[in-house]
Amino acid sequence: MELSKLVDIFELEFPPKTAWSDDSIGLQISSSKSRIKNVYLTLELNEDSISEALSCSSDIIVTFHPLIFKPLSSVTSDNRVGKLVSKLIKNDIALYAIHTNFDSHPLGTSYELCKRLGFEKKEFLKSDDSVDGYGMGVITELENPISINDLLDNLSSICKSPLRYNNIPKDKLTKIGILGGSGSNYIQEALKKNCDVFITADIKYHDFHSVDENMVIIDPGHYEMEQFVPFAMKNILKNKLGDDINLITGTVLTNPVNYYPNFDYNKMQKNYLNNYKG
Repeated sequence: MELSKLVDIFELEFPPKTAWSDDSIGLQISSSKSRIKNVYLTLELNEDSISEALSCSSDIIVTFHPLIFKPLSSVTSDNRVGKLVSKLIKNDIALYAIHTNFDSHPLGTSYELCKRLGFEKKEFLKSDDSVDGYGMGVITELENPISINDLLDNLSSICKSPLRYNNIPKDKLTKIGILGGSGSNYIQEALKKNCDVFITADIKYHDFHSVDENMVIIDPGHYEMEQFVPFAMKNILKNKLGDDINLITGTVLTNPVNYYPNFDYNKMQKNYLNNYKG
């Protein structure tokens, strides 16, 4: 398949206008290859993930976290982005980023975690004003209310991570909002929708105070909420691309965060990448 046609399919399924206005998405590095066969999907790039893509004869890498987020004034080997860009160009591998326009997809980041928790999506946390059927975050309403301890146990097991949360004087929780990745800007939206719980990442100390015991906020970690994205991308794209394209999900752990005391969270995350069967 020609690269231009592949890009057209990406942009039809994940419309750029559903991304945040300041996001850096789309084709970030082109290549001289006239035909694309092997597409490597990963949450983000490091040197090991590029090496794995090379070992799979990948023609293009599709990342969730954009490698090039700010304009580059130079490409040198003395910083992470420069080293990775140089390696991609040297090996003639194209790079494409699908980020917040994947978050807003009806089967995107938040939906995927909702599904893995065993919940059903009822609605978006916030619908997209420009494209019908797209939106950020999801809300689920449980027929059988859940205790905070059961929810924490389930979430920690699925995300393979420790959790940060506040508590509220409520025994049973029914309405749960989920927004994969950095979602502190959506706390007020979750409160407005009368969520009992809001699950998101990168929550600051005073964000927990801000809800004043009206809602539980649970932070499983940024990587931890998004680690399922490459597999969700594959499931969406395999029905759009047909047999012309071979979709490969990366098995390299790119999470830059370690944990102390060591409770093997990184080992659990690595095992997931290597053993997930789809």
